[in-house]
Amino acid sequence: HGSMPLTAIQLMNQMNSKYLFILCLALLANPFLSFAQGSTLSEEPKIFPKDIASLSGNYTGTLMYVDYTSGNPFTMRADLIIEPGKNEYALTLKNIYPTEPKANNKTKFSISKDGRSINGKTIISREANELSETMFTVEYAGKDGNDGKKATIRSIYAIADDSFVIRKKVKFLDQDDWILRNEFKYQRE
Repeated sequence: HGSMPLTAIQLMNQMNSKYLFILCLALLANPFLSFAQGSTLSEEPKIFPKDIASLSGNYTGTLMYVDYTSGNPFTMRADLIIEPGKNEYALTLKNIYPTEPKANNKTKFSISKDGRSINGKTIISREANELSETMFTVEYAGKDGNDGKKATIRSIYAIADDSFVIRKKVKFLDQDDWILRNEFKYQRE
């Protein structure tokens, strides 16, 4: 018995099946290649205007910082007033130190329109924790310490309905360990 020639429709179906199979293999192979390169399947971490929209308000709290000369932590009262900025991507932070009013200051908290940075620093992670906080970590090269040594610096922003925490961690280039440099912990009034 000889085989019957394929009709045009049968040939197209067979070709489409082959192309579909190859396309599926290519799509399935890509995540494995990404894993081999140390990446994950998730998108780049981002922050959105909705993540910061509820932050406006008055907060009371503390500032803890490590005195590099003594190596000891020091804690003082620190209050915060957060106001909307010029648009949905910006906030104004008024830092108030009741025991050191000369240190009071105003800073901006801004997110990029593409959601990939906070205050111009690239977001390296976005995580939720058991305290119902959404934590955003940015990392950048900078200088820190009494002698301005080169370091990798991480700022971690933990946002929740009733709290806001900002941590600064430092890893000097000649060290392996991260140091908690300072931490602002605020509770909504």
